[in-house]
Amino acid sequence: MVCVLTLTIVTLIRSLYASIFRSPYRKRTWLRSILPWFVINLGMADKAKDCEKKDGEHEWYNINNEKSGCYHCHVIRDGQLWKV
Repeated sequence: MVCVLTLTIVTLIRSLYASIFRSPYRKRTWLRSILPWFVINLGMADKAKDCEKKDGEHEWYNINNEKSGCYHCHVIRDGQLWKV
């Protein structure tokens, strides 16, 4: 029982670490998810300029059904890239 619980916790930690830290700007996105808004507005965990310049990948969200924005940086592109 204890071994199964320990293995489950280790697996969760590994998957969390892999999802948060696989790209240079995902750490900031994670911080923005846990910090209060007033700290983010001070610029403590602001978005980066461009993920691709740091060998990262964009992760898209819908802005207005015509444009897509990256969760991790300030890049906005035409098209419905979040559907891809």
